[in-house]
Order: sequence, then C-alpha cells, then structure tokens
Amino acid sequence: MTHFVHPKTILERANIRPRKRWGQNFLCQPLLNEKIIDAVPPKVQIIEIGPGVGALTQILLARGYPVTAVEIDPLLVGVLQEQFAGQSDFRLVQADILQCDFTALVHEVDLPLVVVGNLPYYITSPILAQLIDSPVPVQQALVLVQREVGERLLAAPGTANYGILSVLVQAYAHITLKMRLNPGAFYPVPQVESTVISLDFRHPPVTIPDKNAFTMLVKMAFNPRRKMLRNNLKKLPLTVNQLAMLFQEANIEGSRRAESLSLTEFVRLTEVFLTLKPLNQPPRR
Repeated sequence: MTHFVHPKTILERANIRPRKRWGQNFLCQPLLNEKIIDAVPPKVQIIEIGPGVGALTQILLARGYPVTAVEIDPLLVGVLQEQFAGQSDFRLVQADILQCDFTALVHEVDLPLVVVGNLPYYITSPILAQLIDSPVPVQQALVLVQREVGERLLAAPGTANYGILSVLVQAYAHITLKMRLNPGAFYPVPQVESTVISLDFRHPPVTIPDKNAFTMLVKMAFNPRRKMLRNNLKKLPLTVNQLAMLFQEANIEGSRRAESLSLTEFVRLTEVFLTLKPLNQPPRR
C-alpha cells in the first residue's frame, strides 16, 4: 500500500480550505482508495478528473499507470505539483475538464484510455456526455458519483429512476456498480452517499442509427415524464398520419409512457422516424 496522508493534513499544511463551489470532498480512507483502483484494467493510460490532493493519483502512479490529471483549482494544482514533482509518468493540466480536448490530454498514443474521477454532482451529466462524444475512444470510465446519480445510471425500464440520463448513457456503455461509499469515506463529510460506477464503452449495447435523432426522441419522449408517448411525440416534425405510422411500424403502443421503453425500443423508434421523411420544419411546440 502507498503511504497515506489524510487530506485534512495536506490542506492545512497548504493553508487551503475545501471549496463548495467545486464540490470538493476528498477521499480519506486508504483501503477504500486502493479498492477503487483495483477496478482499473492493466496496460492503460489514465485521465484523472479532479485529482484533488492526489489520493487516487498516488496509487495509480505506484501501480505504473501514466496519468494526466486535470484540476481546476489553482491552489490544489500547487499541492499536486509539489507532491508529484519528478514523476515522469505524471502530467498536470490546470483546466476545467469541460473545456478540454481529450486529444490533447492523451499521454501514451499506443495505450487504451481510461478516465478516473470523483465527479461533482453539478457537472456529472455534461462530463458523461463528453466521454461519449470524445474524439479519442474511451475504453472505460471509473467514476465516483452521488448515489442518486448512480441509481439513475443503473436504472431499468419501468422503475422510478429510469429516465433520460439512464437511456442516453446506457445506449453507449455497459454500466456496473463497483461499490457504495458512505459519507465517512470523504473529507469534509458530505450529506449524501456516493457510488463507484464503471462504464465500459468498448461494446455498446445497441447501435444508434443517428445520434441526434435518437437524443431528440428520448428527450421528447420523457417530457413530461408521465404523459403518453403519443402526446409527447406530437412535437415531432411529422404529420398526424406519419405519427400513427411511427408507432405502428415500431410496434410500440402510443399509449405507453417513455419510462416503459427499453433501449431497443428507443432505437426502433429512431430507425422508423428516420424513414418517414420528416417535415422540413422545426418540431411543433
């Protein structure tokens, strides 16, 4: 096991206080930190989002992974520079991850890319979208998220947590719950529980015929959540007859709600929609 220093000690030495604006809660249980990194496959390179004081970074480097760490907080950048000075496999980028081009972050061209990070709640969805759209293929993401987000990512059709986020991420990755973390695993102690989620992007569960059309249909189908599909999808640029044909050819009852549809059914709706030659106008409001 690597030498562990509690994040509170590191922060106090540097005269730094955790900042709520960036959702800073630092992992503080060394055995859990090691167990998290056990889920990283061998022979990959790492982009670490929000390394904080380097709790996971230290373990990754000790196990031989090349790491590019992206940290937005300039005060923590100073801590990381001092802690990992002289480490040839470590690169540090001070930036907002949402403004980064993953192509520029790649450390080793010949190694598959795995993303690791403790994701702040308020940017979890945009980061997941960024991973899906990355110009550099991401093999896997191992992320810490609030329990509520983890439940939505893992939710099955017909359950209360199944929604837009579930469909739009499950369509591109196989998602696995690795572990649950109680608030005591962090400093400062948050008011919520967290989960460690693995997203494997190598073999998507379904084939999306057109990403923009698929995303539009999913968002429209759930808006609002409790209405039937035939009401929500009236906003599509289709005639009344075409809308009826959409449900008929997709073999989906218009009286169903979006929360009951599987990934395969959303794909089928998209495929049929693309054959209907939609009207050359924006969706009706």
